[in-house]
Amino acid sequence: MGIKICKLENECTKYVEMINYVNSVDFFKKHSDELNHYTREYYMLYGKDYDFTNDHRNNIRWMHFIHKLYPTLYSKQELPPIDDFKEAVIKQSKLCETFIHYFTEANDKIILTKEKYDSYLDNYMEFLEYHKNNKHTTMKMTPNLQFILNAHMSNHKQYVKDCQNNFGYILEHDI
Repeated sequence: MGIKICKLENECTKYVEMINYVNSVDFFKKHSDELNHYTREYYMLYGKDYDFTNDHRNNIRWMHFIHKLYPTLYSKQELPPIDDFKEAVIKQSKLCETFIHYFTEANDKIILTKEKYDSYLDNYMEFLEYHKNNKHTTMKMTPNLQFILNAHMSNHKQYVKDCQNNFGYILEHDI
């Protein structure tokens, strides 16, 4: 039986919005006072049953998105060490710059067409099938694979369910 996952259009649309936001600011791409401030704020809010889905501040939403890239810790409602988290924020923010150069069609903003989405999803499904059949080998992550993987991981509950159903374990992300 082949790989089956949830539909990812909504997650991809939300991720495109976050990428365009992250590329509009500089403070996530380096160690800065702003990065320190937002990281501390996220860590403070996280332990208080805070509803991140209704927070319209993109900086906090981006921090929450990065946290989901630690699926095992996120499942346990644990935070990674703060310095590791800041490094992940910087690394993922720099990845957004790569996406801009790789995917941009107009006005330095990413536009995800239906054709691109379908193509990226097909490649992602091939990647997951490859992983299922070759657990102990690695496959080069192209920008489109990284994009879809990150979008998939942003829907944490569904990502975990899809991984458990397809692999029997959570496929971790190389932050």
